[in-house]
Amino acid sequence: MSTWNRAQVAHLCGRCGRVIAVGEPMLTITLGGLKRALLRCGPCVGGEIPDLAPVDSPSQQRTKRMEAARTIASRVVPDVKARQWKETA
Repeated sequence: MSTWNRAQVAHLCGRCGRVIAVGEPMLTITLGGLKRALLRCGPCVGGEIPDLAPVDSPSQQRTKRMEAARTIASRVVPDVKARQWKETA
């Protein structure tokens, strides 16, 4: 099932690796049997992005501990399907 929503916290797109900032629209794809959802940024999905309500809750302040997690997350390889697509292109 695919749903559009706004990011409550910063995420990485599972296809291009771009940072999805707080408040940006993103597509959440959930598949049966998987615990983790796949996240896609607007440019990777293409098409028309629906009009979504703005983020109501204020974002959490960044800490030094979170910066280390962001550095690690920037090196994460995109999901398997995106890697297969890049290899065949």
